[in-house]
Order: sequence, then C-alpha cells, then structure tokens
Amino acid sequence: TAPSVTLSASPVSIDENAAVSVLTATLSVATSQDVTVNIGYTGTASGSGTDYTASATITILAGQLTGTTTITSVEDLIYEGDETVVADITSVSGGGASEDGSQQQTITITDNETAPSVTLSASPVSIDENAAVSTLTATLSVAASQDVTVNIAYTGTASGSDYNASASITILAGQLTGTTTITSVEDLIYEGDETVVADIASVSGGGASEDGSQQQAVTITDN
Repeated sequence: TAPSVTLSASPVSIDENAAVSVLTATLSVATSQDVTVNIGYTGTASGSGTDYTASATITILAGQLTGTTTITSVEDLIYEGDETVVADITSVSGGGASEDGSQQQTITITDNETAPSVTLSASPVSIDENAAVSTLTATLSVAASQDVTVNIAYTGTASGSDYNASASITILAGQLTGTTTITSVEDLIYEGDETVVADIASVSGGGASEDGSQQQAVTITDN
C-alpha cells in the first residue's frame, strides 16, 4: 500500500534555555524516492527566533523510514508563563506518500522566570506645597510580556485639593518600571505639614502581583 506519514515529538516539554525537542516523521513503508514533509507551526509561543527556532521541512531519504528536525527554545529575560509550539503536517510530497489522517504534536516551553512582583518607591519623599513634584515609581522584579497596570490609592492628612496624582501606573511590556507624579497645589491657608500616603491597591496584567504590602508616604511642607 502507499506509504503514510505520522509525526511524533520527544520530549514534549522543554525548558526555554536553548533546549531541544526532536520532531520525527515516520513512513509506514519505505519508498524509492525522497519524501518531503512540510511542517506548519502555531501555538502561543512566537517563532522566527523569538521563543524558538524550527525548520519548516523534514526530509525522509529514499529507502529510509524516518526523518527528523528540531525545535530549539530561545532564552529571554521576560516572564511569559509556559508557552506552546503546535507542529502540524501541512503537506507531503514524493514517493507517493501522504499524511496519515491529521498529524499534530504540541511541545510546551516552560518559562524559567518566576512571576513578576511589584514594588513602589517615591522620590523625593518631602516636597514644598508650591507645585513641587514627587515621582512614584512602580518596579517589576522581572519584565513581563504584557503591559502591567498598577492601581494606586491615596490617603493621608492631605486632601485632594492639596495635590494632583494619577490613580494608576503602567509598566509597558518588556520594561521594568513605570512612573506617575504627585504634584502639590499651592494655597494661602496655614495647614502645617501634610502627608500623601500612596498604596498599591491592585495589580493586573503580565501575571504580576504586589510584593507584600507596598506603601510610600510623601510629606507636603507648608510654606
């Protein structure tokens, strides 16, 4: 009977640090001609050297039963979580061979970075009330593959009329930090020194979370 081709992978889970999974195309019976097995790749991982490298063809030489290619993971320093490479036979040519049904293999690339955590800092921690600025910085322990939104809640003895501040900080994908500012508002009323207390209220995106309980206090000194 005419030869049919199956596809296998080993191992089916690899680390992202330049590990290798071998894709094997196997004929049910050898042929007198070379057989070309074309492979298409999908999945959550990105190809072309971003998350992995892989060949688009496997050649089974005349008289042989198998041919192989490899999927090699590519290391990065970004937290992405585990990702998949899905390999499908897209076409077969030569030797009268054809795909045996629908052949597909899934390889998991396991992330070796831990999920990112967020810390909060402020500089300076004391500002004059005459439109002075303190910068709040949210810092990730490791970069994420998605934007991270850090929501900030403000309390303290200063009221909303004493300062302006954003309710969120965005850390862009691939970056470690994002910032916002606390800007004091001048008035002609004696209030004494007042505080703005900034807390991380929530974190979303990129698998990130708050590192414990993060809080920064900024003093607005009365002039």
